[in-house]
Amino acid sequence: MRNSGVLLYQSLLPGISNFTLRMRYYGYYCWVSGIYARRGVTSDFEAWRIYEMHRLTQRQFKWQRGFANMPRFYRAAHLFCEGEAAAYFQKRTGCAVPAFLEAGFYLFTGFANSPTRIWRNHAPPEGVTSEPRERVLDRISSTPQAAVREARQIRVEGDHIGCKLSVLRRRPVLRFGATGEDAMAPLPPLILQHITSGLYFDIVEGGGTIWADVGQRFEGYCLRYLAAMLPEYSVEPEYRYGPKGRGFDAPDTLVSQADNIRLVVEYKAKRMPVDARFSGDPVGDVSTAMRKSPRAFSRSGDICCMRGAGF
Repeated sequence: MRNSGVLLYQSLLPGISNFTLRMRYYGYYCWVSGIYARRGVTSDFEAWRIYEMHRLTQRQFKWQRGFANMPRFYRAAHLFCEGEAAAYFQKRTGCAVPAFLEAGFYLFTGFANSPTRIWRNHAPPEGVTSEPRERVLDRISSTPQAAVREARQIRVEGDHIGCKLSVLRRRPVLRFGATGEDAMAPLPPLILQHITSGLYFDIVEGGGTIWADVGQRFEGYCLRYLAAMLPEYSVEPEYRYGPKGRGFDAPDTLVSQADNIRLVVEYKAKRMPVDARFSGDPVGDVSTAMRKSPRAFSRSGDICCMRGAGF
Protein backbone atom coordinates (compact mmCIF):
# COMPACT_ATOMS: atom_id res chain seq x y z
CA MET A 1 0.00 0.00 0.00
CA ARG A 2 2.83 2.37 0.79
CA ASN A 3 4.48 1.81 -2.59
CA SER A 4 1.18 2.51 -4.32
CA GLY A 5 0.87 5.83 -2.51
CA VAL A 6 4.44 6.79 -3.38
CA LEU A 7 3.87 5.94 -7.04
CA LEU A 8 0.69 8.02 -7.05
CA TYR A 9 2.15 11.27 -5.72
CA GLN A 10 5.36 10.86 -7.71
CA SER A 11 3.27 10.65 -10.87
CA LEU A 12 1.48 13.86 -9.84
CA LEU A 13 4.62 15.66 -8.62
CA PRO A 14 7.67 14.27 -10.42
CA GLY A 15 10.83 14.47 -8.37
CA ILE A 16 9.00 14.79 -5.04
CA SER A 17 9.40 12.16 -2.35
CA ASN A 18 8.58 11.86 1.33
CA PHE A 19 12.10 13.18 2.03
CA THR A 20 11.63 16.39 0.03
CA LEU A 21 12.21 19.46 2.20
CA ARG A 22 9.41 22.06 2.39
CA MET A 23 7.05 20.03 0.27
CA ARG A 24 4.18 22.19 1.55
CA TYR A 25 5.48 25.14 -0.48
CA TYR A 26 4.37 23.46 -3.69
CA GLY A 27 0.77 24.04 -2.64
CA TYR A 28 1.41 27.79 -2.59
CA TYR A 29 2.33 27.90 -6.29
CA CYS A 30 -0.77 25.89 -7.18
CA TRP A 31 -2.85 28.42 -5.26
CA VAL A 32 -1.21 31.38 -7.02
CA SER A 33 -1.76 29.82 -10.43
CA GLY A 34 -5.39 29.07 -9.60
CA ILE A 35 -6.10 32.63 -8.47
CA TYR A 36 -4.45 34.08 -11.55
CA ALA A 37 -6.40 31.75 -13.83
CA ARG A 38 -9.72 32.82 -12.31
CA ARG A 39 -8.90 36.52 -12.72
CA GLY A 40 -8.05 36.25 -16.40
CA VAL A 41 -5.14 34.46 -18.02
CA THR A 42 -2.64 36.25 -20.21
CA SER A 43 0.68 35.25 -21.73
CA ASP A 44 1.94 38.84 -21.43
CA PHE A 45 4.73 38.79 -18.85
CA GLU A 46 4.55 42.56 -18.33
CA ALA A 47 0.88 42.32 -17.40
CA TRP A 48 1.69 39.60 -14.87
CA ARG A 49 4.63 41.54 -13.46
CA ILE A 50 2.78 44.84 -13.07
CA TYR A 51 -0.71 43.76 -12.09
CA GLU A 52 -0.15 40.58 -10.10
CA MET A 53 3.39 40.44 -8.74
CA HIS A 54 2.89 43.44 -6.46
CA ARG A 55 0.08 41.59 -4.70
CA LEU A 56 2.30 38.58 -4.15
CA THR A 57 5.03 40.76 -2.66
CA GLN A 58 2.55 42.39 -0.27
CA ARG A 59 1.53 38.95 0.98
CA GLN A 60 4.89 37.23 1.02
CA PHE A 61 7.80 39.57 1.71
CA LYS A 62 6.96 40.37 5.33
CA TRP A 63 6.73 36.69 6.17
CA GLN A 64 9.92 35.87 4.30
CA ARG A 65 11.84 38.61 6.13
CA GLY A 66 10.27 37.67 9.44
CA PHE A 67 8.96 39.81 12.28
CA ALA A 68 11.60 39.01 14.92
CA ASN A 69 14.39 41.27 13.70
CA MET A 70 16.22 44.25 15.11
CA PRO A 71 15.27 46.84 12.42
CA ARG A 72 11.56 46.30 13.10
CA PHE A 73 11.95 46.84 16.85
CA TYR A 74 14.30 49.78 16.38
CA ARG A 75 11.87 51.50 14.01
CA ALA A 76 8.95 51.00 16.40
CA ALA A 77 10.95 52.32 19.36
CA HIS A 78 12.18 55.30 17.36
CA LEU A 79 8.71 56.30 16.16
CA PHE A 80 6.56 55.58 19.19
CA CYS A 81 8.69 55.52 22.36
CA GLU A 82 9.15 59.28 22.73
CA GLY A 83 7.30 62.54 22.30
CA GLU A 84 3.59 63.09 21.79
CA ALA A 85 2.98 59.58 20.46
CA ALA A 86 4.44 57.92 23.56
CA ALA A 87 2.40 60.12 25.92
CA TYR A 88 -0.82 59.44 24.01
CA PHE A 89 -0.14 55.69 23.90
CA GLN A 90 0.45 55.50 27.65
CA LYS A 91 -2.66 57.55 28.39
CA ARG A 92 -4.79 55.33 26.18
CA THR A 93 -3.43 51.92 27.20
CA GLY A 94 -2.11 52.56 30.70
CA CYS A 95 1.24 51.12 29.69
CA ALA A 96 4.45 52.76 28.46
CA VAL A 97 5.66 51.68 25.03
CA PRO A 98 8.93 50.05 26.26
CA ALA A 99 7.02 47.94 28.80
CA PHE A 100 4.46 47.08 26.12
CA LEU A 101 7.22 45.89 23.78
CA GLU A 102 8.89 43.82 26.48
CA ALA A 103 5.69 42.15 27.66
CA GLY A 104 4.58 41.55 24.07
CA PHE A 105 7.85 39.84 23.21
CA TYR A 106 7.48 37.65 26.29
CA LEU A 107 4.02 36.61 25.09
CA PHE A 108 5.39 35.82 21.64
CA THR A 109 8.08 33.52 23.05
CA GLY A 110 5.47 31.74 25.15
CA PHE A 111 3.11 31.18 22.24
CA ALA A 112 5.95 30.18 19.91
CA ASN A 113 6.92 27.37 22.30
CA SER A 114 3.39 26.08 22.80
CA PRO A 115 0.16 26.42 20.79
CA THR A 116 -1.80 27.16 23.98
CA ARG A 117 -0.93 28.85 27.26
CA ILE A 118 -2.77 28.84 30.58
CA TRP A 119 -1.75 32.18 32.04
CA ARG A 120 -2.77 31.54 35.62
CA ASN A 121 -0.22 28.70 35.76
CA HIS A 122 2.58 30.49 33.94
CA ALA A 123 4.93 32.76 35.88
CA PRO A 124 6.49 35.61 33.85
CA PRO A 125 10.29 36.01 33.76
CA GLU A 126 12.10 38.54 35.89
CA GLY A 127 11.36 42.10 34.80
CA VAL A 128 7.96 41.32 33.24
CA THR A 129 5.15 41.77 35.75
CA SER A 130 1.64 40.48 35.32
CA GLU A 131 0.15 43.98 34.92
CA PRO A 132 1.79 44.95 31.58
CA ARG A 133 1.33 41.38 30.37
CA GLU A 134 -2.42 41.59 30.97
CA ARG A 135 -2.60 45.04 29.40
CA VAL A 136 -0.92 43.72 26.27
CA LEU A 137 -3.27 40.75 26.19
CA ASP A 138 -6.26 43.07 26.47
CA ARG A 139 -5.03 45.02 23.44
CA ILE A 140 -4.15 42.06 21.22
CA SER A 141 -6.71 39.40 22.17
CA SER A 142 -10.30 38.59 21.34
CA THR A 143 -12.78 35.79 21.88
CA PRO A 144 -13.35 33.31 19.04
CA GLN A 145 -16.97 34.44 18.76
CA ALA A 146 -15.99 38.10 18.37
CA ALA A 147 -13.29 37.17 15.84
CA VAL A 148 -15.81 35.26 13.72
CA ARG A 149 -18.25 38.19 13.71
CA GLU A 150 -15.56 40.67 12.71
CA ALA A 151 -14.20 38.37 9.99
CA ARG A 152 -17.64 38.12 8.42
CA GLN A 153 -17.95 41.90 8.33
CA ILE A 154 -14.58 42.66 6.75
CA ARG A 155 -14.67 39.82 4.21
CA VAL A 156 -18.22 40.03 2.96
CA GLU A 157 -17.30 41.83 -0.28
CA GLY A 158 -14.32 42.56 -2.46
CA ASP A 159 -11.46 40.59 -3.91
CA HIS A 160 -10.06 37.17 -3.08
CA ILE A 161 -9.71 36.28 0.59
CA GLY A 162 -5.91 36.47 0.33
CA CYS A 163 -6.18 40.20 -0.44
CA LYS A 164 -8.42 41.09 2.50
CA LEU A 165 -7.84 42.10 6.09
CA SER A 166 -7.37 39.44 8.74
CA VAL A 167 -8.76 39.80 12.25
CA LEU A 168 -5.60 38.13 13.56
CA ARG A 169 -3.47 41.09 12.49
CA ARG A 170 -5.27 43.36 14.92
CA ARG A 171 -5.88 40.74 17.61
CA PRO A 172 -3.60 37.73 17.09
CA VAL A 173 -4.53 36.03 20.40
CA LEU A 174 -7.77 34.14 21.05
CA ARG A 175 -8.85 33.72 24.68
CA PHE A 176 -11.09 31.04 26.12
CA GLY A 177 -12.61 30.18 29.46
CA ALA A 178 -14.94 32.03 31.80
CA THR A 179 -12.31 34.65 32.67
CA GLY A 180 -10.10 34.33 29.59
CA GLU A 181 -7.48 32.31 31.44
CA ASP A 182 -6.79 30.07 28.44
CA ALA A 183 -5.30 31.58 25.31
CA MET A 184 -3.82 30.57 21.99
CA ALA A 185 -2.16 32.35 19.07
CA PRO A 186 -2.73 30.65 15.68
CA LEU A 187 0.09 32.74 14.14
CA PRO A 188 2.50 33.86 16.90
CA PRO A 189 4.60 36.14 14.60
CA LEU A 190 1.58 38.43 14.30
CA ILE A 191 2.10 39.31 17.97
CA LEU A 192 5.44 40.82 17.00
CA GLN A 193 3.82 42.68 14.15
CA HIS A 194 1.24 44.17 16.50
CA ILE A 195 3.75 45.34 19.12
CA THR A 196 5.98 46.98 16.49
CA SER A 197 4.38 48.44 13.37
CA GLY A 198 0.93 47.62 14.78
CA LEU A 199 1.36 50.31 17.45
CA TYR A 200 0.12 52.57 14.68
CA PHE A 201 -3.43 51.42 15.37
CA ASP A 202 -3.18 52.54 18.99
CA ILE A 203 -2.26 56.13 18.13
CA VAL A 204 -3.96 56.63 14.76
CA GLU A 205 -6.81 58.55 16.41
CA GLY A 206 -4.48 60.83 18.34
CA GLY A 207 -4.84 63.83 16.05
CA GLY A 208 -2.64 66.09 13.96
CA THR A 209 -0.10 66.98 16.65
CA ILE A 210 0.79 63.35 17.21
CA TRP A 211 0.99 62.61 13.51
CA ALA A 212 3.22 65.59 12.92
CA ASP A 213 5.56 64.24 15.59
CA VAL A 214 5.52 60.70 14.16
CA GLY A 215 5.94 62.02 10.63
CA GLN A 216 9.00 64.06 11.58
CA ARG A 217 10.60 61.06 13.26
CA PHE A 218 9.80 58.81 10.31
CA GLU A 219 11.29 61.29 7.87
CA GLY A 220 14.50 61.49 9.88
CA TYR A 221 14.67 57.69 10.06
CA CYS A 222 14.27 57.37 6.28
CA LEU A 223 16.92 60.01 5.63
CA ARG A 224 19.48 58.19 7.74
CA TYR A 225 18.51 54.86 6.20
CA LEU A 226 18.84 56.09 2.61
CA ALA A 227 22.14 57.82 3.34
CA ALA A 228 23.54 54.62 4.87
CA MET A 229 22.28 52.33 2.10
CA LEU A 230 23.19 54.65 -0.80
CA PRO A 231 26.63 56.03 0.10
CA GLU A 232 27.43 56.88 -3.53
CA TYR A 233 24.39 59.18 -3.75
CA SER A 234 23.61 62.55 -2.21
CA VAL A 235 20.56 62.39 0.08
CA GLU A 236 19.06 65.81 0.86
CA PRO A 237 16.25 66.65 3.29
CA GLU A 238 13.45 69.11 2.66
CA TYR A 239 14.41 72.79 2.44
CA ARG A 240 12.89 76.14 1.51
CA TYR A 241 13.56 77.86 -1.81
CA GLY A 242 12.17 80.79 -3.78
CA PRO A 243 11.65 84.50 -3.05
CA LYS A 244 11.86 85.63 0.54
CA GLY A 245 8.46 85.80 2.18
CA ARG A 246 6.74 83.47 -0.27
CA GLY A 247 9.09 80.54 -0.65
CA PHE A 248 8.26 76.92 -1.29
CA ASP A 249 9.13 73.63 0.37
CA ALA A 250 11.19 71.15 -1.62
CA PRO A 251 10.12 67.48 -1.64
CA ASP A 252 10.79 65.61 1.59
CA THR A 253 13.88 63.88 0.20
CA LEU A 254 15.90 64.26 -2.97
CA VAL A 255 18.38 61.55 -3.96
CA SER A 256 20.84 62.69 -6.62
CA GLN A 257 24.07 61.67 -8.28
CA ALA A 258 26.32 63.81 -10.44
CA ASP A 259 23.76 66.66 -10.50
CA ASN A 260 21.02 64.32 -11.70
CA ILE A 261 18.03 63.72 -9.44
CA ARG A 262 17.45 59.98 -9.28
CA LEU A 263 14.69 59.74 -6.69
CA VAL A 264 12.05 62.07 -5.25
CA VAL A 265 10.44 60.95 -1.99
CA GLU A 266 7.31 62.26 -0.29
CA TYR A 267 6.54 60.68 3.10
CA LYS A 268 3.14 59.91 4.54
CA ALA A 269 2.77 59.34 8.26
CA LYS A 270 -0.29 57.13 7.90
CA ARG A 271 -0.24 53.61 6.53
CA MET A 272 -1.36 52.69 3.04
CA PRO A 273 -4.88 51.19 3.07
CA VAL A 274 -5.29 47.50 2.30
CA ASP A 275 -7.33 48.29 -0.83
CA ALA A 276 -4.40 50.28 -2.20
CA ARG A 277 -1.80 47.65 -1.33
CA PHE A 278 -3.75 44.93 -3.14
CA SER A 279 -5.14 47.07 -5.93
CA GLY A 280 -5.91 45.35 -9.21
CA ASP A 281 -4.76 48.45 -11.10
CA PRO A 282 -1.58 49.76 -9.44
CA VAL A 283 -0.52 51.86 -12.42
CA GLY A 284 -3.87 53.62 -12.59
CA ASP A 285 -3.93 54.23 -8.84
CA VAL A 286 -0.45 55.76 -8.90
CA SER A 287 -1.46 58.03 -11.77
CA THR A 288 -4.52 59.15 -9.82
CA ALA A 289 -2.41 59.88 -6.75
CA MET A 290 0.01 61.94 -8.84
CA ARG A 291 -2.85 63.99 -10.26
CA LYS A 292 -4.18 64.63 -6.75
CA SER A 293 -0.76 65.66 -5.39
CA PRO A 294 1.01 67.49 -8.22
CA ARG A 295 2.96 69.87 -5.99
CA ALA A 296 5.77 67.46 -5.16
CA PHE A 297 6.43 66.73 -8.81
CA SER A 298 6.17 70.34 -9.95
CA ARG A 299 8.59 71.36 -7.17
CA SER A 300 11.00 68.68 -8.36
CA GLY A 301 10.90 70.24 -11.81
CA ASP A 302 11.58 73.69 -10.33
CA ILE A 303 14.64 72.38 -8.50
CA CYS A 304 15.95 70.66 -11.63
CA CYS A 305 15.66 73.95 -13.52
CA MET A 306 17.47 75.89 -10.79
CA ARG A 307 20.30 73.38 -10.67
CA GLY A 308 20.47 72.76 -14.37
CA ALA A 309 19.98 69.10 -13.50
CA GLY A 310 17.76 66.38 -14.86
CA PHE A 311 16.05 63.17 -13.85
